[in-house]
Amino acid sequence: MGLTEYYLIFVVFPLAAGSPRNISIPITLQLIALIMEKYPGFHYENIDQKARLAASQEHVNRRVLSEYIKVINVPNTEKLNVRDLVQKFLKEVVRYNNTKDNAPLSWATSTGSNGETSSFRVKMSDSFWSYFTGDGRKKLIEYNRKERANVKVIRDQTISLSDLENLSLYLRRKIKLYYQSRNSTPPDVSVKNGYVTIGNYGKGTTKRYRATELAVLLGWNYQDWQGTAIKELMTNTEKRNMAEGLLTWGSLSIELFKSIEPTSMENIGQEQQSSNESAAVSNGNEEPSINKEGSRKRTNEDVESNQAKIHKPEMTA
Repeated sequence: MGLTEYYLIFVVFPLAAGSPRNISIPITLQLIALIMEKYPGFHYENIDQKARLAASQEHVNRRVLSEYIKVINVPNTEKLNVRDLVQKFLKEVVRYNNTKDNAPLSWATSTGSNGETSSFRVKMSDSFWSYFTGDGRKKLIEYNRKERANVKVIRDQTISLSDLENLSLYLRRKIKLYYQSRNSTPPDVSVKNGYVTIGNYGKGTTKRYRATELAVLLGWNYQDWQGTAIKELMTNTEKRNMAEGLLTWGSLSIELFKSIEPTSMENIGQEQQSSNESAAVSNGNEEPSINKEGSRKRTNEDVESNQAKIHKPEMTA
């Protein structure tokens, strides 16, 4: 006898025999619950499937877009078509001469023209990108300087990556406005790849934050932020830390990074000069010595800021 037959006999028969209804109804509900019971992992997912699919799609999008670049502001007084314009970019601008690479830039599509300049989007080879991140970028700078041009290479990004970088720019602007509203000098703030570095380079006290992490730590009002919700840009680790209380809203005081005021800098300079002169007199020298340790050291941020960078679209506040 099958489960369905057993259910019908067990439920209908007592009712037909005149059994009290208060006895038959609990039995019926128990059987229904037994039959309709579902198990996690077999009948339904143990995880957030929508979030899983969204993460998978984001990974695919990043993988695809990482192979594409947009080249803008290429001089095109000759009104070349997009294929010839790509060849001009390769030969004259970045001077790419790898004969083994048959298709350094492919699937070219025009993205518009503005006066005597044109722009296009292309899929690039790994060899070309390796070259561009080294010598090619330098050649691009040389071309712009020589021809007084403004050719830029922009690597395509997904909305989440783009918004993460825009968020870092947005936070930098809010930090500067925070200090300006208090008639105070803001600390050094630099942004790169969705991270914000705050502090005083002169004192060697800097700290690096992911933009989403910094937004939570500051705990400011972000109603003027025009992008993806900041919580949606957070990593799973950041969300978990926030749920566990390891990352708390408004727990960071921006005053900790207050820069050295100009008057303080002058006092420090005078004290340093006096100590150097005293040391020079004790050594019998007429000229005050130069304190090399007191000079400002170049940090990685300084070096990177002097290098040619791939231009990425910034958020207009």
